[in-house]
Amino acid sequence: MSVDRDLELEDRLRARLRQLNGLEVTSYAALRDRRRRSSPLPLLLAVSVMGLVIIAGAQVVERLRESVPGAATNASRCGQLPTLQPTLGVPTPALASPNASTAATAETTVSILVWSDCVQPQTVTAHSGQLVQWAAAEAGIAPEIVLEDGTSLGQVRHVLEFRFVRPGRYRYHLREFPAVLGTIVVDDNAAVAICSRTQYTGAVVGAFPMRAADLATQDETRGGAAGPRVSRSVYRDYPDDAQIVLCFFDGFIAAPGGPPPPPPATFRPYDRYALTVDPSGQIRLVVAGHRDTLDVAPRLP
Repeated sequence: MSVDRDLELEDRLRARLRQLNGLEVTSYAALRDRRRRSSPLPLLLAVSVMGLVIIAGAQVVERLRESVPGAATNASRCGQLPTLQPTLGVPTPALASPNASTAATAETTVSILVWSDCVQPQTVTAHSGQLVQWAAAEAGIAPEIVLEDGTSLGQVRHVLEFRFVRPGRYRYHLREFPAVLGTIVVDDNAAVAICSRTQYTGAVVGAFPMRAADLATQDETRGGAAGPRVSRSVYRDYPDDAQIVLCFFDGFIAAPGGPPPPPPATFRPYDRYALTVDPSGQIRLVVAGHRDTLDVAPRLP
């Protein structure tokens, strides 16, 4: 009877093992071996190793991208100056700020800082023959300054200097970065002296000798085809080739036409104005406005 009970118990055990494992199992050892073979641990280890490899590869690619000069990036660099650390006790050199003067000489330099996505200031005024200096403010770039007529002024290899002798308005762009635009307005030294002798106390920011005929045409058309304009300019009273100086000043000036409006209306004080000086010294105030809307240029605003 004991043998029969043992056989019956063994048959029940085998049936139970088949139910649990879904296969014909002959022993506990076989069941243990199968479960070890079907363990997910090796697969988890393989996935973990693959993830580490992908992360390490991404870090290497990012480091290579950062090491390439001028690598494309969505972040704007405009206005960001490089941080220079002193080495071996040598002080960090200072970058010239726009319109800063050079202490070593009496001449004032017009300075422009250059990035791959902008120049600052975008518009500057220089006197005839005055030194204009572009300085690269971003590492790894050496852009070429090109005027709108295609004339190349050279590359900004750290610093580029140029002197404009002929008065006028010079627009330029960076050949490597065509969307970056700038303007140099060059006035006349003799005209500056004429403007400075007027009774106005503002700072002269532009002075341009103009033909009376050109001023008259601008005066009669500056309002546009449908805008208000004079039918006959006062500059028609001069000979066509008479030289009249167009002056621009920065400084506060009383509003033409009366006092400011009473509260609650607000009035923004004028801080830029233009006037003309004819050969006899007669002065005409042309317009008063604001620096952010009144351009300094050899034309009537």
